[in-house]
Amino acid sequence: IEADVDAVCVVGNKNSSNTKRLYEISLNNNKKASTYLVSSESDLNLDMIANKQHVVITSGTSTPLEVIDSIYKKLELLSK
Repeated sequence: IEADVDAVCVVGNKNSSNTKRLYEISLNNNKKASTYLVSSESDLNLDMIANKQHVVITSGTSTPLEVIDSIYKKLELLSK
């Protein structure tokens, strides 16, 4: 992940081993970036991305595209 990333949003089921592994990788390799594990847009809040310029979204392999899209749209709304 690039040095200018401020936050990583790992999308997926909190019980998924794949999603949990992505979360662990981000935590261990991004000391400057905040990492969040979210399963739905209701897990997001403005405090998570306040003062963040570059937010990365990644997801577990079984995460439905609709869930990823809804989280992307919520992040867009929160960032305005």
